[in-house]
Amino acid sequence: KNRELVASSRADLLSLIIQEGTFRKIDDGLFLQIGERLPDNRLGGIFVADSREEGANLIYYAKTGAIIENGDEKVLMMNDGVIHRETLAGDLSVIRFTSYAFDLSAFMSASSDVLLLPKDRTTQYLLNPSPNDKVFQKKPNKYLAELNQRFSEWSYSLVFALIALAVAGDARSHREARIHPLITSIAIALFVRWLGFFAAGKADNVPQYAYMVYGVPIVASAVATWFIVSN
Repeated sequence: KNRELVASSRADLLSLIIQEGTFRKIDDGLFLQIGERLPDNRLGGIFVADSREEGANLIYYAKTGAIIENGDEKVLMMNDGVIHRETLAGDLSVIRFTSYAFDLSAFMSASSDVLLLPKDRTTQYLLNPSPNDKVFQKKPNKYLAELNQRFSEWSYSLVFALIALAVAGDARSHREARIHPLITSIAIALFVRWLGFFAAGKADNVPQYAYMVYGVPIVASAVATWFIVSN
C-alpha cells in the first residue's frame, strides 16, 4: 500500500510538477516551470524546455494553459505562446501558436508504475513468482533469498532463548568478578543475528549462502543446547 501511495503521488501533476516558480524535471532533457496558478485551475506563465530530440533544443512559452484529462490521458494545453527551435548549427526558428497540446500521458504512466520488491510479496507469490515480473527476471536469486529468510527468521526467537538459558545456567557467586550475564547474552545474540543478516545479504547474489541462512540458527541452537546439557 505504501508503494502504491508513492506511485500515485508521483503521478499526481498538481502535487509534483505544478508548483509555482520552480523548475521540475519530468524526464531526461525535459523540464517544466509554472509561473502562477490562475482561477478555474488555469496556469499562467508556462515554460517548457525540451532537449530530448537529438540535434535540436525546443523551448515552449505560453501565457496561459491548463491540464486536461481525457480518460487516462493527460495533456498540457498551452494557449497564446511561441516555440523556439534551435539546432546544433545555431539556426533558430520561432513559431507562434494560438493553442498547443503537449502530451504528458507517457510520463505519467511511467511514474505511476508500482514497483514491488521481493520483501513486499506474499510467501505464496514467492513460491510461484510470475515469469513476467520485471524484478524476478533481472534478479531471481532475490526471491529465493527472501523466501529462505522468511523460513529461517522465526527460529531466532528460540535461538535467543537458548542463548539466555545457556548463559544464565552458569550460576556463580556475585562476589566473583565476571561480566554480567545480561551483557554476555546480548553480545552473543547480536553476533548470531549479524551472521544471519550477513548470510541473507550474500544470498541475494550467491545462492550457496542459502545453506548459511539456515545453518546459523541451527548451529547456534546446537551450541547453546550443548552448554545447557553439559552444564
